[in-house]
Amino acid sequence: MEVQRADAVCSLVLLQGRGIPVECVIDVGAAEGSFFLIRHEAGLFPRARHFFVDAMDENRPLYERIAAAFPAEHAIAAAANFDGETDLQVDPGAYNTHVRGLQPEAPRYASRRVAVRTLDGLCAERGLGGPYLVKVDVQGGELDVLRGACKVLEGASIVVLEAQICLFRDTLPDLMEFMRTRDFVLYDLTNLSYYQSDHTLYQCLAVFIARRFDFRRQEPYPSASAEATERERLAARQKYIRDRIEQTCAVRAGPVHATLPDGAGFSLR
Repeated sequence: MEVQRADAVCSLVLLQGRGIPVECVIDVGAAEGSFFLIRHEAGLFPRARHFFVDAMDENRPLYERIAAAFPAEHAIAAAANFDGETDLQVDPGAYNTHVRGLQPEAPRYASRRVAVRTLDGLCAERGLGGPYLVKVDVQGGELDVLRGACKVLEGASIVVLEAQICLFRDTLPDLMEFMRTRDFVLYDLTNLSYYQSDHTLYQCLAVFIARRFDFRRQEPYPSASAEATERERLAARQKYIRDRIEQTCAVRAGPVHATLPDGAGFSLR
């Protein structure tokens, strides 16, 4: 499996390499099981149990098939900060299915009544212990899920959240502030999503790690040779920028010949 640095999979590969422990993966908004497949193909935390949490009963046979071959189980329910029922807005294409009220009403969506459970309750019932990797992708209701997972978060080492930038509720700053109060730190931002119409950023994945596992302040400085090479690169860059600014400002006084670092030249008029 080829892993791109801009993908959350790479973030998890790096954290696994750091030895951050995961014994149970809680997959909220599991849908067709893509996160499980990614885990399997990337070799992510191979000993960890996988817990699917999803409101769509249509996905039950898939979860049961996986559980017959791997350490896994499932709950058919929407995750939030209470136990009860709610209305689910079902996207005809499935991918934007969400709890009613998280997004503007869409007439083309079907509506159904579904069970709602907290992650704390679900994990306690099943005896699922940490350390947890919690992944939440619920189309704008991430904070509700987290508020119902206070105990789970105490035992979590990694949390991956879909984060809105400018849409609906639970934007990236909201999630960052909540996670800060639960003693998590932001590790990475990946999977940037842009509108096709005007290339506006509207969504990303935010990867958090428990502060107790934050290794970054202990990172060593580069070796002496690596630091010397980097200083040479920066010095060359500074000289190039200064020269280009001087040439740009001199244009008003007449033709100027500009030389690029590789020796190629062109005339400015």
